[in-house]
Amino acid sequence: MLGDKQESLSAKKKLVAINKSSKEYHVDKDARKALGISLSSTVKMKSSQYEEWDVYIQSTSTNRKIKEGSQILYEDTKAPKYA
Repeated sequence: MLGDKQESLSAKKKLVAINKSSKEYHVDKDARKALGISLSSTVKMKSSQYEEWDVYIQSTSTNRKIKEGSQILYEDTKAPKYA
């Protein structure tokens, strides 16, 4: 989840935004629209900018160190797909 540290969000990174009160979620372009973020440019983000949202930004690092107490969103690409 987006932490206190400023993060860079490029147009290539995946983004998930979950509304804290309604639990409604938005992914990628829909998340950018919900948060009022440009669809094409790189922006700097901090969690304090989005107090109503839990924001998850894709890490492009192959060996990211995750701080204790951090919340992560994990995609299992090998899980069976249900229609």
